Parts: sequence; C-alpha cells; structure tokens
Amino acid sequence: MTNRSMRHKNIIIHLIIGGFLLLSACATFTSTSTKQRYLDMTYQDFGPPALATDLLGSEWWQWNPHGDPRPRQYDVHVIVYRDITEKEIRKRFPIDEATEKDYRYLPYSTAMTYLNTHIAELASDDENVVQEIREQLIQTRREIVRALGD
Repeated sequence: MTNRSMRHKNIIIHLIIGGFLLLSACATFTSTSTKQRYLDMTYQDFGPPALATDLLGSEWWQWNPHGDPRPRQYDVHVIVYRDITEKEIRKRFPIDEATEKDYRYLPYSTAMTYLNTHIAELASDDENVVQEIREQLIQTRREIVRALGD
C-alpha cells in the first residue's frame, strides 16, 4: 500500500470515528435534555394495600365491586405525571376492562407528598417488615425523581 492510500485510509477512519463520536454526543444530549412527563409504575411500588388504598383505591380492577376471593395479582398501573394534564394522560393510558388495562393517575406533587409522609412516619418503627416497606417507598421516590425531576 502506498503512503498516499495509507493516508486516505487513516483520514476515512478518523472521519468515521469522529462522526460516531459526534452522533453519540448528540444522542446523549438529546436524551438528557428531553424532560419526561410521566412514569408508568405498579400499584405495589406505593406499598401494601393497607397503606396505598387511600391514595390509589383498591388493588383490584376498579370496574369490579370487590376483589377475587382467591389470592390474585392484579396488573394495576400507576401513572405519575408532571407538566402534563390528567386529560392528556387519560388519552395515552385509557382504562379498558376488555383488555384488563387498569390505570390510576397520580400527579407528581401528590405522589411525592404521599411518599415523603410515609417514609418519615415509618422511620421510627424498627420492625423488619416495616423497614422493607419504607425502603420500597424510598426506591419509588428515587425512580420518580430520576424520571420526572426534583
């Protein structure tokens, strides 16, 4: 290979690497600068039903008058939203009994008040199960802040 063709090959390699780095930088900038407006979570992320019912309603399908007498896990999603209206969220995540799509809609401020209150209340109880619930709530708060901001 001649010096000239070797130089062209090096230039092409540098252009490819430079282009890749530029695209990576743009992708990173775009993903970190785009603010997320909602987060899809589970009912369980907000603690056991004894704690979460006042905030989210019953853990079973909202179109049923009561839960199944046999133990059953219901796929209930909680959409925490910020800087978007509940009407827009309801359009994106419509409740549909036929496909068992059940959503609870929770404004960011309500979610954070609930989490901060219960995290503080549970701090004084030394029982392991209570501390496990508290840790779950701390993790939920962390996920919301990471996705939607502080």
